[in-house]
Amino acid sequence: KKKVSVKIFPWFFAKIFPKKSQNHLVGFHRPPHNSVSHLHMHIVFPASEMNSDQRNLLVNPGWTTPEEVKILISDS
Repeated sequence: KKKVSVKIFPWFFAKIFPKKSQNHLVGFHRPPHNSVSHLHMHIVFPASEMNSDQRNLLVNPGWTTPEEVKILISDS
């Protein structure tokens, strides 16, 4: 099984989104709630412009935050 480095996560997200910014969504979809068979990241900005239907479609039961992915990858 190939190990994946997760060191990029803190640097990447710190550069893109300052801690004060709350107007974004960043996450991944996990099976069976993904439409493609690979891990892909969603970055939505400004999240405040999403209506409830758009948000519910994106943030479904398979929605996983970068922090959760980091833990999952580290434990594998």
